[in-house]
This record gives sequence, C-alpha cells and structure tokens, in this order.
Amino acid sequence: MLIDMLQEIKLTTNASLAALLNHTFNAFRRHHVGALATFDHEFTAPGCYWVTVSAHRVAPDTNESDTVTSNISVVVSVRPTLLDEAGRVLLLLPSATYVNEPLTLIVLIQHRIADVSVTANYEDDSERSSMNVVETATTTTLQDVIESADQYRNLYRIAADSRPPSTNVDQVSTLTYARRDVVHVFRRVGGRRITVTVSRRCASDACGDGDRFTVGTEVTVRRRPSLADELGAVLAAAREPVYVNESVEFVYAVQRPHPELEYRLDFGDRSAKSTVPVNSTINHLPEWLNSSGLELPGDLRELLTVCQPTGLRKG
Repeated sequence: MLIDMLQEIKLTTNASLAALLNHTFNAFRRHHVGALATFDHEFTAPGCYWVTVSAHRVAPDTNESDTVTSNISVVVSVRPTLLDEAGRVLLLLPSATYVNEPLTLIVLIQHRIADVSVTANYEDDSERSSMNVVETATTTTLQDVIESADQYRNLYRIAADSRPPSTNVDQVSTLTYARRDVVHVFRRVGGRRITVTVSRRCASDACGDGDRFTVGTEVTVRRRPSLADELGAVLAAAREPVYVNESVEFVYAVQRPHPELEYRLDFGDRSAKSTVPVNSTINHLPEWLNSSGLELPGDLRELLTVCQPTGLRKG
C-alpha cells in the first residue's frame, strides 16, 4: 500500500537556478547545491503532514541497499475566502431614501485587498442596474461616517454587516476601513433590494472562476415630505391689545422645529426685514397665550416643542 503511494523524482542540473540556490544556501545553511528536483502534490484535506524524500541505491557488487531520508513538516489549511481576507464589510445608507434624489451608498471594507472589484446592483422596477463602486483615496472609521450627514441632512446608518453584530461596539466603530462610494437614483417609490458584490479572480485553479461574496439590504423608497409635513402644526400669534408706538410680543410655534431653517420676519409696515433665532428648549406655551382664548391647532394643544423667538418685539 505504502509502495503505491511513493512518487519517483529525478534530479536535474540547471546552472542558473543552481547558482541562485547556492547563493541562498550559502547565506543561510552553508550548503552547495549541485542538482535539484521540483515536484508538486495536491492535498485533499487539511492537517499536518510529513513529506519524506528518500535517496535510495543498491550497490551493484554487494546488492546492499542504502537510503538517505529527508523530511519536512507541512501544515495544510483551507484557503481563506475573500470574505475572510476582507474582514468586516459594512453597507451604510442615509436614514431615508427618496425618489428622484441621489442615494449615496457607502461600502466600508476593513482590509485592503489587491485586484478586487466591487459592484452594486439595484433592483429598480423591472430593471437591474450594476454600477462600479469608486474607492476614495482616504480611509475612515465607522464613527466618522455615522456622525456625518449628507446634503439632505440625512444621517447614515448601518444597513448591512457581513459578520454577526459585535458586542464590542467601540472596537467596530473605531476600526479603520477602506471606503468606497456609489450613487444611484431610484425613479419609483417602493421596496428595493441593493446587493453589493465583492469579487476577485484567483491565481489558483482551486478558486474556479474566482472568489466572491455579496452583502445586501432592503430600502424603502419614498417621496420626500414637504417642509409643511416636516414642521407639523405651526402657530403665529401676537399679544393683544396692540397699540401704535408700543412694543408688541409675538410667538411663532412649530411642532417639529428644523435646526437648519432660517426664520425671516416681515411685519408688513415697510420696516426692515430680519431673521430671528428660535429657542427649541421651551416645552410649554407662554402664559399669556394660554389665557388668551385663542383656538390652538390640535397638535399644538399638547405641544412637544415650542420655538419662541427671543427678543421678537415690534416697537
């Protein structure tokens, strides 16, 4: 049984290769290389194997055999997949996806890998569009991205993770990732699937056509709400009675104040127009407004937040 598994090899003399090996051995082991043999083998299971090379001869006169054996220990493991080499892969999307507006998908890959292509597939109605993902020149952390906002004030969120959620949130958020961005515009509302494919063609035949993996997520494409929808109930009121040449106090209250809006004032009497800051920390209406008998919109009767212009007086 053992004899059938033996493989014969022949030593050959190659001047250039021998010279190279001589230099290597002389530097490390002080041996001279006069001839060599190259051979290959395919292991079918992982494990630790002893590879033995035996130099055997039989003396022609005495028929006595003599053998010199060389051994090497080889640890065989399963080739890491592309997903293993990539580490953690995250898909980040804005908190909302709106129809006819550019959607920026951010792909974060923990480890940089050579000769890798990244494509994003969008199921937009009956069509499926594939786009190459462009790698940015800089690296980033998850914390940097999720604390930033796009041009539409949407904060980014983790939409998909190639690995199970980690209990060490701090470690995941502070890891450095290679960032790749791709932009797509959905033309219709509804649920859509986004799939990111990371692929590489392997040099080894064991990889077949290549090594690849996918990470996907679902998004709901909606129409962007109007500013009136975002603000909710709105109230503008003046403290009465109002007399000429006397200061008048006004209140402008909104249900859901927007931090990036500019509030402009026009009193209608050809006085200079101006803007006013708002105070979003007040949680109740002014006392004079509560006792004025003014019929408030239903959503403002139990107001979540009131924006009261500071110093808003007309005198």
